[in-house]
Amino acid sequence: MTALYALDPVVPGDISSDTKIVNIDALRNGDDHVPVYDNVTFVLNIHPSEDLVQTNALYLVSRKLSTDVLAAGFSGFAFEEVNLKMDENLVALFPDLESPDFVRMLVGGEVEINVKGHVLYWSLDDFCIGRRVDFDSETTSSMSGLGPIGGPYCLVVTERAYDLLLEYDIEGCEVRQLTI
Repeated sequence: MTALYALDPVVPGDISSDTKIVNIDALRNGDDHVPVYDNVTFVLNIHPSEDLVQTNALYLVSRKLSTDVLAAGFSGFAFEEVNLKMDENLVALFPDLESPDFVRMLVGGEVEINVKGHVLYWSLDDFCIGRRVDFDSETTSSMSGLGPIGGPYCLVVTERAYDLLLEYDIEGCEVRQLTI
């Protein structure tokens, strides 16, 4: 049996106001906790060294990492180009800084987990969105020490996928092994 890992990558920026959140109504009324994006523009506030970064369940990976993930034959994802911009303050501080070469990872696999890190359902994909089935924003926001599963969602990967990620810079990524 394989192990599963919940990951919380570094957040080097945010989506621009041009990015559309497709399921905004479902997020507002509590029917969903994971945003679905369209027409994504990612604005970098810092220049990340990591090969895996995120903001609000939108995951970006370096082009080199995406090539190796594809070559490994993993499941539960697709890649697409993403529009990257650097924040004007970042450009002012570092005018010669080049934008990193990232692509967007659309994660399609699913895992349902609880606050204790127990897996309740797994689609058997290598890359999954982990959804907290017991998430309650009122009580969970005051909980600490939960790492990647403290919020309503996280990135979940198999041991095989995690081993590949360890060959890259994911130093700022919080990791927690889940109980299957």
